[in-house]
Amino acid sequence: EQETLAQPVYQEKVADSYSKETLDGAISALSRYGGFSFLETAIDGLQNLNPERKARKKMFLVEEQKEGERQALAHKIDLWLELLTENKDIPEMVQKCQTQTSVVSALLAKNQLTAVEAVRDLETSYRAVQLFYKNTESDKLTNVTIVNASPEQLTDLDNSRFIDFVADELKQNYDRLDLRTNYSL
Repeated sequence: EQETLAQPVYQEKVADSYSKETLDGAISALSRYGGFSFLETAIDGLQNLNPERKARKKMFLVEEQKEGERQALAHKIDLWLELLTENKDIPEMVQKCQTQTSVVSALLAKNQLTAVEAVRDLETSYRAVQLFYKNTESDKLTNVTIVNASPEQLTDLDNSRFIDFVADELKQNYDRLDLRTNYSL
């Protein structure tokens, strides 16, 4: 017996406050401004809900991998609805958009600063390793050992695991008369 995967049932749902006729009337009223394509140019991602492209619309509304896109589009539409319903004239809309833009820009700058500060030590370490390899002036290095340990771990006498490892590496690789091919950082 061969089982068929059950496809999710797709039904077009119109919000309770709007009827199908109201929606169709609104879309036809848009025709003098360019139809649904006018909205597509204003709201990024709305092309997936174009009523003329039923297959694309169905795929967008049903497929699991489109969940994030659906949520993002719903958020954008909510922002547009809020902007259009809560403001009476265009200058008021522009002012509100500029206010929101400045708030979001300040938050972005703050978050970017936090991210830079969080990775500062990691960036410093990567740059030190990069400069180490650059200073060798060699395309290929052999006998390189990198130990990822903090200074506290290297000086902790109670847990001498790192100290012992470094001591063994030094005895094994640097206990020679000729150290021209050895590097240290």
